[in-house]
Amino acid sequence: MALDKLLFDIGDELLKKYEYSSKRLEAQIAGNVISEFLSVTNLPIELKEDSGIQRFIELKKKHIYNTEYTKMFFEILNKYNYFLPTEVLEAIFNLAYLKDPNKNENVIKTYLGSPDILDITFNGKDKFTILSETLGSIEFELINSYFKNNPDMLSYIKNKKINSGCHAHVWFMGNDETYKDFYAITSLCCRLFTGLYYHSYTYDAIENRIIDISNKAVFDKETFEKLFEPKIISKVLNSDLQEALYLAEDKCYQFYRRHEILKIALFRQYLDSIGFHGSFEEAPKVPIRK
Repeated sequence: MALDKLLFDIGDELLKKYEYSSKRLEAQIAGNVISEFLSVTNLPIELKEDSGIQRFIELKKKHIYNTEYTKMFFEILNKYNYFLPTEVLEAIFNLAYLKDPNKNENVIKTYLGSPDILDITFNGKDKFTILSETLGSIEFELINSYFKNNPDMLSYIKNKKINSGCHAHVWFMGNDETYKDFYAITSLCCRLFTGLYYHSYTYDAIENRIIDISNKAVFDKETFEKLFEPKIISKVLNSDLQEALYLAEDKCYQFYRRHEILKIALFRQYLDSIGFHGSFEEAPKVPIRK
């Protein structure tokens, strides 16, 4: 057996507990929702997507919104404890990823079919506002506008696949001297139906704003918290990130290819789980083997 298989990786245990198992369950529940809806309606719908979550989204966008089945479908979702802010989050993601935000008619038309979205407006330049029945007015700024005076960040966004890899994005931004007084935060956020996932983003405490690169959006803190209901695990000043990573890697073994921000967060989460809430400098070393 390879040596690294025998080592105690605190990250593996936490990721399995909080993210991996709930990801599988989420896909299963999404499949159950689809099956129940098709069983009740007997509609001859063929879905092209492969994964349970993508099939669920495809069904909503193409066959539920703006139809007579909307109410019935959301009654089914309610039985499965659907996280309703997902409706606004999906709209934000699709609006933010438009190549030309002024060409938004089709996306807006689609998401106005959601029972939770009452209106969507664009100021013609850099901000969308979504009026939600449950969350109220949700405003966000487009990420390209936020970074308009930073060519390095604009180049990064343009040349990277940024709809995933939130931890890597926060690390990159955190190493830009411009943002040394901002905070790198990792939280556990709600999935569609049950369970949590790890999500990293940057916080500007002076302006009280959240920069969420993977969603290509910037929010005020209160709006972000309404949308994601984050449970903060780790909050590190950007200027302290390198030191935090050094200490996390020195004091516990983790898979070498894991993102730096996630290594820091998992070490913090482990320490909290054993009742240690002090600094990394004072933290105990994690035993290398079980």
